[in-house]
Amino acid sequence: MIQIYTSDSDAGYLQACADVEKGSWISVTEPSPDDLQGLALKLGLDYQFLQDLNDGEEKARLEYEDDYTLIIIDAPIVELQGNSPIFYTAPLVMLIVRDVILTMCVKNTSIIEEFRLYKQKRFRTDKPITFILQLLLKTSSYYIKFLKHIDRRTNEIEDAVRRSTTTEELFDILSLEKTLVYFNIGLKGNQSVLRKLISSREIAENDEYKDLISDVIIENEQALEMTQTYSNILANISNAFAAISANRLNIVIKFLTSLTIVLLIPSIIAGFYGMNVALPLEKDPNAFWIIVTVTITLVSVTLFIFQKRKWI
Repeated sequence: MIQIYTSDSDAGYLQACADVEKGSWISVTEPSPDDLQGLALKLGLDYQFLQDLNDGEEKARLEYEDDYTLIIIDAPIVELQGNSPIFYTAPLVMLIVRDVILTMCVKNTSIIEEFRLYKQKRFRTDKPITFILQLLLKTSSYYIKFLKHIDRRTNEIEDAVRRSTTTEELFDILSLEKTLVYFNIGLKGNQSVLRKLISSREIAENDEYKDLISDVIIENEQALEMTQTYSNILANISNAFAAISANRLNIVIKFLTSLTIVLLIPSIIAGFYGMNVALPLEKDPNAFWIIVTVTITLVSVTLFIFQKRKWI
């Protein structure tokens, strides 16, 4: 899907355009080959170049060429899987070419939606560097927003593990650990891009740009620290999950073993008196009750010893 906008500085809002013009913003989401072909013709770019940028495995990087400036970062994405949100990252391409800003992502992202719906105030499509720095800042903010959600979900899993250890909690832990790995890789790649940006001539010579990118770097570093902290917490919960599961299994095995021993006592005594040999009390009229009493006493003593040693 391709949408073209320009910002109206007097009215203070975005307006849709039918065609690309100077100072416009082209928002591209989940583009088809025909979309990329049309963009290549309008912007005078190579179709294969745009097709390569649409690869979901593109790495974060910064490129300066004579006819364009390319910035690729990893943006956080959230999708619902059933009733649960699934987080991952996808490349967000930002291209400045011929006084036009092109953003492209293989997935829908709330970051672009905020700009498209003009929820992000004070941005102008005719100021590409400011626009891109605001996009970078919003990206870091969304990382922090999603990480806070992961933290809440981690606390819920921790409470659930205290009550029981089911495979559902285990799969939730594995899913969150996988998400944090993606976030960690994405944030480190973005940090590398930001370090290159801050040393560029356009940024270094403008105080407004330097202040803005400093905010972006601070947000990105905070998100990276949160990711590493939550990864450690999840690793601890995962270890605790394994230890609790093993301990509960040991308790069950110990209980079943003790129960087997207790139930074996009556069987052994009954087995003795089932043999065709002379046995004590065989002619005593109260032999049955004596044997039952002895059996109950032995079982009771055994149970007492097992309970004393906390085997059952």
